[in-house]
This record gives sequence, C-alpha cells and structure tokens, in this order.
Amino acid sequence: MKILLLADHMENGGAETHIYELSRFLFQKGHFVTILSHGGKIADSLAKQGIRTLPYGRDPLITLWRILREYKPDIVHAHTRQSAFFCRLLLAITPFSFVFTAHAHFAPDPIKDALSFFPKHIITVSSDIAKHLVQHFHIAPSHISVIENGVDTESFCPKRDNADCFNIVTVSRLDPDCSLTASLLCQLAPILSREIPKLCITVVGGGRALGRIQRLAAKANAICGRAVVRAVGQKQNVLPYLQSASLFVGVSRAALEAMSCGVPVILSGNEGYLGLAVGNTLTLAEHGNFCARGHQTPNADCLFQDILEVFSDFSLAKKARLDGRRQVLLYHTTEHMGEKTLRVYRNALHNHQQGRKSDILLCGYYGYGNLGDELSLAAIFSHLTARASQIKQKKQAAFPSGSPPDLHLSVLVPRGKRYAGLDCTDRFDPRAVIQAIRDTGVLVLGGGSLLQNKTSNRSLLYYLALLEIAYLLGIPTMLYGSGIGPIYGKMQQALCRHALQNVDRISVRDKASLAFLRKLDIRENVCLSADPVLFSHTVSMKSKGYLLAFVRQEEVWRFEAFFQSESRPILLAAMDKNKDLSAVRRLANKLRKQENRVGIYHGTSAKEILRLIGGAALVVSSRLHALILAFCMGVPFVGLSEDPKITAFSKEAYRGCPLPVARETLARHFQGRRREMQALAAEDATCALLLSGWENLLDKD
Repeated sequence: MKILLLADHMENGGAETHIYELSRFLFQKGHFVTILSHGGKIADSLAKQGIRTLPYGRDPLITLWRILREYKPDIVHAHTRQSAFFCRLLLAITPFSFVFTAHAHFAPDPIKDALSFFPKHIITVSSDIAKHLVQHFHIAPSHISVIENGVDTESFCPKRDNADCFNIVTVSRLDPDCSLTASLLCQLAPILSREIPKLCITVVGGGRALGRIQRLAAKANAICGRAVVRAVGQKQNVLPYLQSASLFVGVSRAALEAMSCGVPVILSGNEGYLGLAVGNTLTLAEHGNFCARGHQTPNADCLFQDILEVFSDFSLAKKARLDGRRQVLLYHTTEHMGEKTLRVYRNALHNHQQGRKSDILLCGYYGYGNLGDELSLAAIFSHLTARASQIKQKKQAAFPSGSPPDLHLSVLVPRGKRYAGLDCTDRFDPRAVIQAIRDTGVLVLGGGSLLQNKTSNRSLLYYLALLEIAYLLGIPTMLYGSGIGPIYGKMQQALCRHALQNVDRISVRDKASLAFLRKLDIRENVCLSADPVLFSHTVSMKSKGYLLAFVRQEEVWRFEAFFQSESRPILLAAMDKNKDLSAVRRLANKLRKQENRVGIYHGTSAKEILRLIGGAALVVSSRLHALILAFCMGVPFVGLSEDPKITAFSKEAYRGCPLPVARETLARHFQGRRREMQALAAEDATCALLLSGWENLLDKD
C-alpha cells in the first residue's frame, strides 16, 4: 500500500515517536510510506533510513492537495486535529481512505471542537481516550480501534552496566504542563541523597520549563554539596539513559521504553500518579496509556516513599523489572501495534473501495459503430476480467464462507448506448462524467489512437480534459495499449505533454507512439505494449478463395488501383459503417464496371466479421484492426495506407518470415509473433487492476 502519514513538528514527544516506530514498521513490511510534517530531527532520522519525508511549506492545505494528486495514496493517516480538518476539506474534492489517530485527551476548546473531524476509522492509543471521544464528541464506539503504543523491544532491551550509583532517570517534554515530576525529583534530591548513597538523578528533555528545572537542579546540588541532579536537555537518543537507569520515574511512551529496558518504573506525571508499575497497577496503567490519568496528583511524600521502597526492597524491584518487560513484550511491541494498524488500514480501504461506483472506468471511441474500437473495448474487458478471475482463484482460500468481490467496470459512451457487464455513463454529460471519474479506482483510456488531431482537435481536447479532471481529483490514470499521434500544432503538443506527465502508466501499442512520447519528453511510466485486440478470441478457418477488403473513405483510390487486374471474387466491408459504407458502395460500382465479382457486407457484427476474415484468401485493409484480426487468424494481409501505425504493424507481423510462403506456414509464423506481442501487453491488465486498488479488496486477515 501507499501510505501517507500526516504529522506536526517531528522533534520529540510520544506521538512523534509513535509515528517514527509505525513508519519504520510499515516501510520494513514493504509498504510505500510518505510523511508530511513541519520537519524536525525525527523526520531527518527517517529520511536517512530511506523513508520519504516532505515539508508542509507555506500553505499546508495546498501542499496536501498537491501530494494527494501526485502521490495518490491508498491510505491517509492523520495524527493531528489540524491535519484531519484539512482532510475534511479535501474529501469534498478528491476521495481517499482516511484514518485518524487520537494520541491524548483533547482540552475543551469550542472552536477546535467545532472544526474537529473524525472519520469512520479512528485509532486511539488507550481505552480512556476512546471513552473520551465517545462521551465528548458522540462518536460511535464501533468506529474506534484501541491500538496501544508499540516499542522496538530489540533496541530497548535490558543492558545493565554494573554502575555503582543508584540512577533515577526521568524523560519528558519539559513544558509547564508536563514538568511536575522533574520538579519533584529536584525538590527531593537533598533528602533522598541522605537515604541513598551515591544517588544520581538524570532529567532528560527540553522545553519551555528547561531553564527552571536547571535552576532547581543547581539549587539541589548546592544543598547536597555535589552534582546529584543533571538536567541534560533534549536528546534524540534516550536509550543509553534508560539502559543505565536503576529506576525510571515518568509516564507514557518513555515509561514503556523503560519497562522494555527492564527498568522498574514509577508512574508519575502531571495528569496523575500511580506509583510502582507492578502487578495490578500495570492493568490500571494500561487503561490510561501509562499516563496515570484520573488518579491522585503527584506529591513529594508518595514519590519519596516509593523511591525508597524500590531502593531497599530488591525482590520488589526485580518483580517490577520482570512484570514491566513482560507487559511490553505481550502488548506493546512495534509488530503488535503495526499489524493492528494495518488491519484498520485494510478495513478503511475496503469500505472506501466498496462504496465507489466502479473499480475501472473505461473511455475510448466506444458506441459509434467503429468495429475496431468496439473490438478494443471487448478485448480490454475480456483481458481485465480474465486477469481478475485468476487473482480471485488464488485468493479464494481467504473467503471460505463466501466469494471474493467481483471486478466492477464502467464505460463512457454516447447517451442510450448499453453494453452487457458494464455500467454506462453519458460521455457528454459533464456532471455525470466528473462523478463517474470521482467514483472510480482508475480512469483507463483504452484502444485506438485517441490522442491525435489528424481529423480534428475536439476529440484530442476531450480526452486530455478527462485526464486533467482525473488528476485534479487524485484518481489514477492509464493509457492501455494506445496509439499516440500524430498531433499537429505546438499548443496542442504542449497540452498533450502537460496531461501525459501526470498519467500513472502509459502503455503504447507501437514504436512510433513510443518515439512520439520521447519527442514530447515523456519518459516516465512509459512502456511498449501491443494492441489489446491481439487478445481477441479467434478460430482458424479454411480459405474460401475470396479477397476481403476493408475500405477507408479517404483512401478509396488505393483499392481501385490494387484491384485493377484482380480476377478473384472480392468482398468489400466497412469497419466504420457511418464513415466508410458510402465509399464501399462507390468502389463496388467501379469494380463491377470492370467485370469484377464484387459483394458488399453491410453488417457490423464482430462475430460475422471474424467469420468473413477467416474465410478470406487475402485481407486488404486501410483499417488497422482488420489487419490485426487477419493476423490473429493466420490470414495473409496487405495494408493499403500511408498511416504509420499500419506500416509499423505490417512490418512487425511479417518480420522474420520469407515470402512467399504457404498459408499454413504463414499462420504458424503469425501465431509465434502473436505470442511475442501478447507477452509485451501481458502486464497491462495487471497494472490497471493494481492502479485501481481492486486487489486490496481481496486481502483479508
């Protein structure tokens, strides 16, 4: 999956460390992780490990929208209320799967509460935060998943250094709302030092209260007559301090990390005091994310008594070390947190994808009576559904009590046109088209030379507009076995370049189209494929001796010259009945005057056309897809056109075959070349399914 994590400043803190551990876990599992934040040391550390980190910049909302369009994440995971609010605004424009994590209780604030946005998939790091959301924001409990903080237990592991001092360590952000424990330790240092020989107190953390804590430490040291308290400031790596500790005093993630290091922990923070984390106290602490929320306020007396008890009772300290480490290994590993988070991601993704109208939206010159384009649509439909069926069979075991979800395809066509198995949308209804694009997994422009302006600019601008709309909505796009060009005019080429730069995958059916893309300086996400009609189902037939000609209106004169001395029966047909049938009739009248035996096929049935091609001794055409069908059926063909795509296909089909040869030999040659061309296009259907995210619906835990 492609996962976008939204954070704030990545300097220090429990939420930031949570994001750090989660992103590393996801990255190691092979997911594509991007973190959008205001930067900081934690973000820099992740970047050094190969995880993509991006800054918000001057306008966070615009930056987030740009990243959604370009990155097209499967999951957007917000970790702050501000980023969740930005997502709320952008969901009105572009659809995406959204998850939010609440890391703490939200302080009462009418404005922030009014602007808060909670999606259907919410993660809280403790059950009391979940209860807070239900009571104060009226969120349905079914929308909330409690996923405890995770610790890297391989790094945070016991390592006793045989120090000859009793080292009390506290790690916290030292701001006015979370520095009470550090203040109490400084206050207690003089009297503790009289009870505990070789006492050391280490305060790790930075913030607005650091200066005050340092002054308290200096005062305590002056009373003790030696340096008992050290306020070392903020540290990126707190592991050495935790591993050297004899006792940890603090809360939240730092307390968990200390437990993981096998250090006895006294839970003490501004939100409450629970004392030594051992036995039943661990169960109480779990409910409040080890922050002691809702319990008594820390005071010097209780802290003094608990510290002396840990120092004097070795068996109690040992039990606290063992219980704490066991608690972390059972419930608070990074793997435990990461796997549970992935389940929430999959559920969010499933719900999002199941709610959309289609998995793939197909667009081309469909529904206008051009048999080549109709064959392209049928071939793409067949190829996609066949590949989806193969994937479903492999994953059928994940659905023992039911069937995996089907692939849903839709298509843009003229009003009133219908296709079996496809949801149809009027291609000239702007509102319906935009909604269809917004409600699909991927927009696919498939078959034919859609991006060209040889005939007019209107169709070119139409298809470019579709690609731009999809880009603005953050919907993936693909060109599926397409021909590109010719495109005349500098402005038209510039528009084409701009649109194609944002297409997620471009598969072209011939080398001429590939060369044209390179001329436009489009090189990323481009591959040489083949025409999808090559995947059409065909059956070999015996020749009946007639010549079959598919005439293009603009090139009738070529057929007149070709058939001038022909004595065999001739059958004329039109691939595009609306454009070519009148030209076919004119050509038939001229050939009949030359005493040729000429027939006209008036239908546009694909099945009948295949039967006619299979029985022909030779197919002559100025339409590409007629030549492709002849090639698939092993029938000799001649392309009568100066169109580069026809010339290129003819050369590729006959390449390596000495002429003349028997029909059976030529058919075997065509069969081998067809397999080679199909191999080039084999991944097109897989890529379309991958871009749509449909396969994610088949992933079940």
